[in-house]
Amino acid sequence: MDQMIRKLEIKAQRLAQQRLLGRYRSRFKGRGLNFRDFREYFPGDDTRTIDWNVTARFGRPFVKNSEEERELSVILILDCSPSQNFGSGEETKEELAQQLASLMALTAVASGDKIGLLKLDGELACYIPPSKGRHQKQRVLKSIWTPLSEQTQTVEADLYQSLDDLSRQLRKRGFLCFVSDFLRPEFLDSRSTEKTERLLAALRKLSFRHEVIALRTLDKREREIPRVGTLVLRDQTDGRSVRVDTNHPDWRKAFHERWETWNTAFSDLLKRARWDWQEFLTDSDPLPPLASFLDSRGRR
Repeated sequence: MDQMIRKLEIKAQRLAQQRLLGRYRSRFKGRGLNFRDFREYFPGDDTRTIDWNVTARFGRPFVKNSEEERELSVILILDCSPSQNFGSGEETKEELAQQLASLMALTAVASGDKIGLLKLDGELACYIPPSKGRHQKQRVLKSIWTPLSEQTQTVEADLYQSLDDLSRQLRKRGFLCFVSDFLRPEFLDSRSTEKTERLLAALRKLSFRHEVIALRTLDKREREIPRVGTLVLRDQTDGRSVRVDTNHPDWRKAFHERWETWNTAFSDLLKRARWDWQEFLTDSDPLPPLASFLDSRGRR
């Protein structure tokens, strides 16, 4: 784990240098912020905050630093559901999610922001309130890479209760990042209007007060299964198994249609909830799409 963290720290420094999280701070302007001090200008900062007197004095651009800017909280929501354990190659979705959460945490630390973590699986939840400092960094990273069942101070809570508790505990506006494959019962059951509306309300409650994004993990075999004859597929959530003929055209058509239906429903749900999202594959480096996603969204 230590070697992986060191590699991720190098990648996070690249994200921090681009000030990708810093671009979101401009959305917090004009809400009764208290001026604190100055810092050097970084690409992506709001040019309206440049102090020209200080800039002229030092010969390089400086911006005004506000209290809320200094206290931006980045909260990671990490899904540990059984479906995350799948991977057709060397890496599972769980490992990819851990990398993504670590990258976001390390980028926040390098940017001088607070970090917090909510881990959940639909039955248990573990919450680390946002804070700063070396101890907090190590605490969050250790929790990201430790199975939820082995964590201390876990509580019994479903997805709705976990998100509601998080909303009530975050008194200041923050930046929330939900990392999951979203192959959870709450997201899969699009046939129930009542359940969909309940989930939509929970997501909207967070997007109303906070900046929110979703990072979706995916293995390519969940979207496209090769023609390899008969397979036994097991649902990692409930343990049920089914035997399928991957060569049969009717099965392949039904599989493709079901995937497209769910993917469209998922995209529509997050759009209605005002959550932007990006997909990440287990066989690809997550850094390029993460940097591109944060860059494009931060410029809006």
